[in-house]
Amino acid sequence: YISSKINKKIGLLKRIRASLPLEARLFFINHILPIFDYADIWGDRGNKTLMSHLQILHNKAARVILDLPSSDASATDSLKKLKWKLLSRRRTEHRLIFLYKCFNNLFSYSFKINFNKDTHSYNTRTTNNFRKTLAKRNWVCLDLNKLRN
Repeated sequence: YISSKINKKIGLLKRIRASLPLEARLFFINHILPIFDYADIWGDRGNKTLMSHLQILHNKAARVILDLPSSDASATDSLKKLKWKLLSRRRTEHRLIFLYKCFNNLFSYSFKINFNKDTHSYNTRTTNNFRKTLAKRNWVCLDLNKLRN
């Protein structure tokens, strides 16, 4: 869904790029970048194929903006010319900003962040590490016989 949404916007840009100056094409990316940033919620763990596909679309958008031919060599060159960061770098920065806001109470929602030292008093190497919270799930078991009736 996300990639088709991005492809539609890149396709529109591709059709109108001849009539737009470079500054207007650069401004057009402001309509695409929030969609890439929305994909941050997936993260890059376990979704490497999806994340690499999004990076390909990001490279494609850069090539369309600069009106470069589609080749692998120009993909990284176009990102460097526009001074854009790789999406993996953007995801890391967004996570770090989020953690900074959590630790400094700059968020309107307070998260309960647990450390290993909160669960035991032993002096270990991992005392100051984060402790993952357990997911709370409410599993609903459905009786298929009741649903059929």
